[in-house]
Formats: sequence, C-alpha cells, structure tokens
Amino acid sequence: MKIKKRYAIPASFILLGFLAFKIWMYNPSTFTATGANGNTFECERDYITVPEVRNDPSSTKIEIEYVRIKSTSQNPKTPIFYLAGGPGQGATSQATNPGYINYWSSFLEERDVVLIDQRGVGKLKLWYAQFKWPNDDLFVTQEAATKHMNIMVKKSIKAFKRRGIDLNGYNSIESAHDVDAVRVELGYDKIIPFGFSYGSHLGLSYLKYHEDRAERAILIGVEGLDETFKMPLDLDNQFDKLNNLMQQDSLLSQSIPDLKELYQKVAAKLEAQPATVEIVTPIKLKRKVKVGKFGLDFILKRDMGDTKDIPILPKLLTQIENDDYSTLAFYVEKRYKRFLAIPAMNFSMDIASGGDQERIAQVREQEEESLFGKINNFPYLDLHGVWPVNDLGEEFRAPLETNVPVLFLTGDLDVNTPSYQATNIADQLTNSTHLEVENAGHEQIMYFWDSMKAMMDFMNGKDVSDVELKLRPIRFNSL
Repeated sequence: MKIKKRYAIPASFILLGFLAFKIWMYNPSTFTATGANGNTFECERDYITVPEVRNDPSSTKIEIEYVRIKSTSQNPKTPIFYLAGGPGQGATSQATNPGYINYWSSFLEERDVVLIDQRGVGKLKLWYAQFKWPNDDLFVTQEAATKHMNIMVKKSIKAFKRRGIDLNGYNSIESAHDVDAVRVELGYDKIIPFGFSYGSHLGLSYLKYHEDRAERAILIGVEGLDETFKMPLDLDNQFDKLNNLMQQDSLLSQSIPDLKELYQKVAAKLEAQPATVEIVTPIKLKRKVKVGKFGLDFILKRDMGDTKDIPILPKLLTQIENDDYSTLAFYVEKRYKRFLAIPAMNFSMDIASGGDQERIAQVREQEEESLFGKINNFPYLDLHGVWPVNDLGEEFRAPLETNVPVLFLTGDLDVNTPSYQATNIADQLTNSTHLEVENAGHEQIMYFWDSMKAMMDFMNGKDVSDVELKLRPIRFNSL
C-alpha cells in the first residue's frame, strides 16, 4: 500500500533524531591528561560493543575501548585516529603517559586525537601461558624452538576454544570496521587514520573498506596489505647497509673490516658449540639457557632495525667471538618471554592477512639464499594453514586503489618494514607522498620533530614532497 505523502517523515528528521539519540546515549568517563611539561588536556574514555564476527548472527559481543583527547582549539579540524603497532600494542594507555601526551600536544592544538585499542588488546583470555619452562636448548636450533611452539600452539587452540573465542574474529578487516564504528560513535564525518607499523597495515585496510570516510592518511613504517610475510634477504641487505656505515668509522673498520664475515664466523662458532648464558626469567628466577646460531638470529631479526640497538651490534658479535657472552645474555633475557605465551590476537591478525602462493614461493626461495634462513618469518609462516583462522584472500591483498591523499614515512635503516615496501605502494597511488628518513630505524620516525612538522603540514593540505628528513648519523659503541 502506498503511503500518503503527508505521513512521510523526511530523511533529514530521521537523521537528526538518530544523532540526538547517539548524543543522549554517549556518556563516557572523563579525566585530565597531563604532559611531562605540565600541559593538560581533557579526555573521554569509553567503549563500543561490536560482534566478534560480523557475518555471524549468533556471534558474541566484544568491547572496543578508546580515548578521545580533546583539542585545545575552539574549532577542531578533522581528528586523528591513531592505529598502534603490533598487532597487539595498546593505544589508550598513552593517555595516561606524560611522555606520549607531550608528543600528541602539538597535534592537539588543531585537532582531536582518538586512541583506539584494537580488538583483543589487553584481554587476558586472548593469551595462553604455560607454567612449564621450555627446554634449555630452545635458543640452540630452530627445530627445537619450532617443536616447543607447536606444542604450545596446540594447547592454546584448545584453550581458546574452551573460552568461547572465535579466532576468525581477529583480523584486519574486522578491525578496520571497528575503527569506523568508533568514528560513527563519536559523530565524525571524516577522520585521518594515523598508523604506525602494523597500524599502517590497518590504515591501508581502512582505506580499502572505508575510503569515503578518510580525509587523509598518515602511515609510518609501512606494511602493505600483501607484505605480512617478510622477505628473508631483507636481513642480508641490512647487514650490507650497516657494514657501509661502519666503514665510515676509521677505528671500527680496522677492527671489523666486514660485518658479514664476522657474523658468519660467530654463527659458525655458536653452531659448533652453543654458548651458555644465565638470565632472569619474568618471575625473577635465574635460569641457564644455551644459545646457538638460531638464538643469535632470533635476536638480530628483532633488534638490528632499531637505531637504539644497531650501535651495539659490532660489540655483541665481537664479544661472542672472544667468549664474552654478557651482551648476548642481555638480549636472550629480553626475548625469552616470547616463548612463554601465545598471543591469540597477534597470531590471528598476521596469519589471516597472510600471503598469496607467489609471495610464499618467493619467501621460500630467498630462505635458501639468506644467511639467516627462515628466521624472518618465524613462527608465523610455519603456522600458515595450522592456526585456525580463515585467510583474508586475494581480494584483501590486492593493490589498493584510492584517491585519498596518503603520506608514507619510512626509515632507511628499518629492516622490519623496509622503505621499498612504501615505495611499491606509493607508486601505485595517484595521490601519495613518500618521505624516507635518513639514519632512522623502525622506532625513530614517528617521534622525530621534523617528521612531525611534515605530518602537520600534510594534514593541513600542504605539499611536503620536497621535505628532506635526516637524523644524526649512528655512532657505534666502542668495542
């Protein structure tokens, strides 16, 4: 039956009524954030409730927590939505950290900053921890480490199932939809996704599925939609870069004429006779651990792309050559906890993003050539097809098409998300800018003032393509 026109309700009235209802329902807790310099900002903390799996009508509900730090401007511009790394790093905790508040304060002069905890972050039920210590040979060979991880993975999958967790809910598409749901909750028409490391992967996912709601995007330490699985030779190339830097140090170059040769000598030594180091476990128990080539590679993969650790690398290798394992013990202790628990959110996000057969074949081919073998994807690639999540597929990993202005920022010494990854994506986009920060590793780009200035200018519509960004050259520790 046709409704008579005089009874029809204009769509604008419906929209206004919906917005009024949302405002009435929005009742966050408020607090004041204080920076290290004493500046204060008003904050709102709240959460939204979303399905764990959106396409499952019977799905349980989960909470997505967020904090909005309010701009000091009377007329704030389009807000920043910060997407943290990991996957699994929290964001809302930054609102109670004076150092982070100092960082955001420059942006807060013009726009709100929204910190979002991605789904599963901080939830203990998404962690499985074992109470039995790993065998002492855990750091000796990858076979021993893989055997240990496989046992833990099987136990953790059963535990997550008992807890009623659907691991298929933890992927970058669902997380991108969460970001937009927070946008809707806060009543913003447009946002600026601001992603670091894994957050750049999530930011690209947001652009793929919610392009019309992004005014601009800033992506730092860039991981493309098809770049979750790492290329093994990136580690070898990093050694070449560091060796070139070392040759500029006249004293160091005399002691270590070739970094790769030193590494190969030390790796062969540990393979023939693993070192024994004493560490303190997370529960303050002392424990002796054997370390072979695998253990050294496991450490290097995680620490030779950060300029806080790069300066120590020549000293670490030289000490091992001379039977001094003190620095090695420090790094083993730092990384030991990675083998004590299984983070379901982290595993699920990365393995769901996965990689196509062509990329996996390229990875396998490079493993045969790399000095570091399979370490760059340990343990994720071996769990592809084992961890019970659905692969997001080729449509998800297909090249992004968008006219949204995007600023990519990378470090030339970042081995975790090498600069060429951003270059490959930027070349595909018609409205993007890629700035490489000289002498920067993975962690240094975001907090460099010149980078921040470029970001703020970009958000205000300025052309930053000619900006040059350069940190001070690395100074290696003395041997």
